[in-house]
Amino acid sequence: MTIEGLARHWLETDPDPVTRAELQQLLDAGDEGALRARFEAPLEFGTAGLRGPVGAGPARMNRAVVRQAAWALGAFLKEEGLAGRPVIVGFDARPTSHGFAQDTAAVLSGQGLTVQYFEEPCPTPWVAYACRALGAAAGVVVTASHNPAEDNGYKVYDDRGVQIVAPWDVRIRALMDQAPAPNAMALAPERARPIGQELIDAYFAPWSAVPTEGAPLRVAYTPLHGVGLRSIRRALEATGRAELVVVAEQAEPDGFFPTVRFPNPEEPGTLDALLALASRAGCELALANDPDADRLAVCIPEGGVWRRLSGDEVGILLADHLLTAAARAGVQAPVVSSSIVSSPWLDEVAASHGARVARSLTGFKWLCRVPESLGEGERFVFGYEEALGYAADERVRDKDGIGAAVRFVDLARSLRAQGLTIAQRLVSLFERFGLWVSCPMSVRLTGAEGPRQMRGALEQLRRARPPALGGVPIVDFVDYATGAERRPTYLGTQDLLQLELGAANEIASDVDGPEPGAVLGGRILVRPSGTEPKLKLYIHLRGHLGASVADDERGLPALRASLEGRGARIGAELCAALGLPS
Repeated sequence: MTIEGLARHWLETDPDPVTRAELQQLLDAGDEGALRARFEAPLEFGTAGLRGPVGAGPARMNRAVVRQAAWALGAFLKEEGLAGRPVIVGFDARPTSHGFAQDTAAVLSGQGLTVQYFEEPCPTPWVAYACRALGAAAGVVVTASHNPAEDNGYKVYDDRGVQIVAPWDVRIRALMDQAPAPNAMALAPERARPIGQELIDAYFAPWSAVPTEGAPLRVAYTPLHGVGLRSIRRALEATGRAELVVVAEQAEPDGFFPTVRFPNPEEPGTLDALLALASRAGCELALANDPDADRLAVCIPEGGVWRRLSGDEVGILLADHLLTAAARAGVQAPVVSSSIVSSPWLDEVAASHGARVARSLTGFKWLCRVPESLGEGERFVFGYEEALGYAADERVRDKDGIGAAVRFVDLARSLRAQGLTIAQRLVSLFERFGLWVSCPMSVRLTGAEGPRQMRGALEQLRRARPPALGGVPIVDFVDYATGAERRPTYLGTQDLLQLELGAANEIASDVDGPEPGAVLGGRILVRPSGTEPKLKLYIHLRGHLGASVADDERGLPALRASLEGRGARIGAELCAALGLPS
């Protein structure tokens, strides 16, 4: 069938007058390029489920696609004998999310399944928690998390409350093609039941005890126009942990994100308003959740300025803190986990606590399967990935920016009671394990040529690699798509390339030993994003700290900046070698 034929067939079955009008306008204009963009590559289940721009056609997020996905999920649950258990439905504050959630509940109820839904926009971790607490067959949360305002998404949890992987995602996607016409599906919205306040209370219950480490911490906070504020107030302020100072213009849910270009706390400039407020208000800590509150950004005062900690730094601080607490609690065989693209620093910290590190594929759909595969006597303590995601609560098998905020504030309060700061704790970790820095880069490759450019860059790197980048030699290479003997077998084949870095070339000629900031080694990982049209580079460098810097907190930012500059140079040279913009 031609693109025009596909579009006209879609037009006949689309239940939404808004996207029907969009499609009709494109047909009337004969805009074949726009039609191809909407029909040639239907959405697939990626790192975080279905995700893409809102609009007409199978390559966009819309009510027709959502109804197909809901019907396919219901059909799959029936095939698997799971239809007797409830399905949980939640949604974020994006303009189309509530309607997509209503369609999901109506379709699943129309198939005879029991649906329990959140009545208002809610944090994604609430849905993950509800799946396990209510013994659900599955869960759905309509969210595009930190993606741009024009996007939306559809995340699905399995019967263990973990994001779906094969065979769930493969079978559900196949069943979508067998779904009835979206405008002719049986709907029963009246059968769906709202989730009660008692479940939400249970989520917060473990944090209800008021901590004893002195006065509340003064914390600046922003939910970035998302759903996190109410939860953070309850978890931190109502328990006496923190006195919150909130970025007023970003406090209320608004899916258009009017004050930021991208509602992603990793993006430059996104936290400017938060850091300005933290400085004005004399805060001890600054926190931000992304719009669905599953990620957490942490900023600290250091050397007289505010700095956002990297995801690896937050992950290492929490891992060290929680492993210390686990040892006090008598845990004999602790396990921590991180994604393969996160810093090698974790291996050294975990070893110092006698803990095992389990590496997973990228995404919490893999990382949160670690607790299900523990050895005898082992106890899962904590997991994280560098993209500001942390799992510190066995009740929630996904990243949880609210729970992570509680743990981090508790860490900061504990350190304050000892007369220490987060910055000082980081220095002590650098003294023990080296000055690790993470220098992530994303190369956005949009348009019709984007996927081809991405594939070409990866193939180029497979065929030929420069001997060194930024004066740092490449000493080893692992291809996770083909090099089975070179990677952990449990990780499986992945479109992921790993470059091991040796000591910087200048160290060999330095007879007096390495200077502070000298690169002692590191690693680069390269992969395509699972949620956006990006090629992602994860550059981790281990630098020499030097005793003089360890004793001077104000000297540390300059040393870190030097290492990060080296990382940026490495990334730029790699992009140039691959013919990509940097």
